[in-house]
Amino acid sequence: MHRTLHALIQCLSPRLRYVIVTRYGLNGHPRLFYRQIGDDLGVCGERVRQLHTEALVWLRHPAYSYALRSLLGRHSLADYQEANARAQRWLRWRGGHHDR
Repeated sequence: MHRTLHALIQCLSPRLRYVIVTRYGLNGHPRLFYRQIGDDLGVCGERVRQLHTEALVWLRHPAYSYALRSLLGRHSLADYQEANARAQRWLRWRGGHHDR
């Protein structure tokens, strides 16, 4: 499960990967707050929170998360519909759209 999770995280852009790794304290990194991560990236804590949300939306997408969802037994239609609904809410909030 750890290998699958780390492989999934490696698919993120370097910036989003850094946010996830440091926010959750993965790969031996200490767990940091948004403000601390923002200081490292040169952005405010609110922007880091937005990047964190963006990364989670991406990681939840069924096309990317299938292997991990299979290991966790979380790949039912209802699970995918919930992931899609969350992604749609996030996209609407940030002003984007997604026609799936």
